[in-house]
Amino acid sequence: MVTVDEIQIQRIVADGDLDGLLSAAILKRVWEGAEVRFSHPAEIRRSDLDDYIDRHTAVVDLPFHPKCGLHIDHHLTNKPTKSQLVEAEEKGCKIIWDSALSAARVCFDTFNHIVDLSDIEQWMEMVDKLDGGKISTDEFLSDHPIVWIGRIMNASDHDLCALLLSRITDGTSPEDLVNSEDILEKIWNDIVGVVVIETTKKGQDCSAWIMENDKTVDVSSANEVPLGHKIALKDLKVGDTIFKYGHDIGKVVKEIKKGEHVHVHNVKTKKW
Repeated sequence: MVTVDEIQIQRIVADGDLDGLLSAAILKRVWEGAEVRFSHPAEIRRSDLDDYIDRHTAVVDLPFHPKCGLHIDHHLTNKPTKSQLVEAEEKGCKIIWDSALSAARVCFDTFNHIVDLSDIEQWMEMVDKLDGGKISTDEFLSDHPIVWIGRIMNASDHDLCALLLSRITDGTSPEDLVNSEDILEKIWNDIVGVVVIETTKKGQDCSAWIMENDKTVDVSSANEVPLGHKIALKDLKVGDTIFKYGHDIGKVVKEIKKGEHVHVHNVKTKKW
């Protein structure tokens, strides 16, 4: 049985997926003051985090790092050998590995006797199904709130990760989380609309409907914008990212005012 007193964790490094998110939320219940960083297995293997991870760091749902103080995982590829367990113990590192469906399940079962995780329990079945490959096609394609949260989880969006982690750690239910206005604003951040009439005229008042959160944005067309082309829903400066239908489609290369035509003359792909 693990006791909190024997492990002092100041940092948590977790995989940047739903399993990592729930694992980090559970560990934050145990070590409230710990900072959390979402990562990827490749970053561990490339030694990108060597200067960040130390004996006060918990690494969860990721490959083992020899400098960490706590490692929790469920992947068979990361199962430690007996000699690795002994060596880790000698160096002051605790390894918790179990063949569970998810790392979050390992965390839940390990720390449920230490902190109250009763509100987290409602997440566990679906997280197990998703990470353990036990989910049905109908469930995967559904609008189940936990499936939806799994879809939007993006380790590169630090603000979104921090917001999701904070809400789950605070006990917000999956249903309330997906209907949270601040979460919706983070996800459905389209800054262009697509014209669905023949052509907008200069000065024509238009309304953009964001279907995902039923939000309407009013805009006056600054020039003619053809059917199927994009119109700016806000002022944009050089370097800003253009989001269309929730997806990054490029960057601004010439200042764009609200209502102006957004096209190849002022937006370029980020690929080159």
